[in-house]
Amino acid sequence: DFRSFPAASFTTSDDGNKSVVNINVTHQELINAFGGVSQADQFTLKGILTMQDGSIHTGDNSSAAVNGTAFQGHFSKTFSVICPSDLAGTHTFSTVPWCGGATETGTTIWVAESGVGVYSVDGGDYAFGAYFPCYGPNAALPEGNLRINDLCNGLFWSGASQWGEIYFFNSVSVNGPVLTLDWVNDYGEAGVSQITREGGADWPPLFKK
Repeated sequence: DFRSFPAASFTTSDDGNKSVVNINVTHQELINAFGGVSQADQFTLKGILTMQDGSIHTGDNSSAAVNGTAFQGHFSKTFSVICPSDLAGTHTFSTVPWCGGATETGTTIWVAESGVGVYSVDGGDYAFGAYFPCYGPNAALPEGNLRINDLCNGLFWSGASQWGEIYFFNSVSVNGPVLTLDWVNDYGEAGVSQITREGGADWPPLFKK
């Protein structure tokens, strides 16, 4: 049971109907109850009414006369996991590459895709400059359909580079306006990139998902 209400919580309206009013449930309460969420998850809250005579009523054994909009006798409520995300912008980066070359600095533009919390990197440099000291100034960039995903502040990669490489985060940490991404792909390329947010604003409390 997620939450229970005793008989004393029920009030009688002017028209004689009994109900528990103003039931508020936050997203964080549900996330805590379920132990975490994943992209495209849905929460379903199902109500169970137990009468004093012991009979039990749910949406499964109640008729449309009470289980619907007319009398607002809703026993079930389903809604999707949607957390606001605002990571887009023109940020600066400093990356230590896997090859031991010089630290690379530059600009990375994160573009919000149509899905909530999905970001592409303009120009396809998902290595945040690491390819240049390792492969030369004219190195091809990862590109592909790689995306950075933000699900309720949890960051993870989706898609693959133009060569089919899959990317992972070893760790994600935030210190005010600086986001540190320790990343690697399944080809062995890796880097530690510090992303400073546009305008020096603080990042949300992002973490590795």
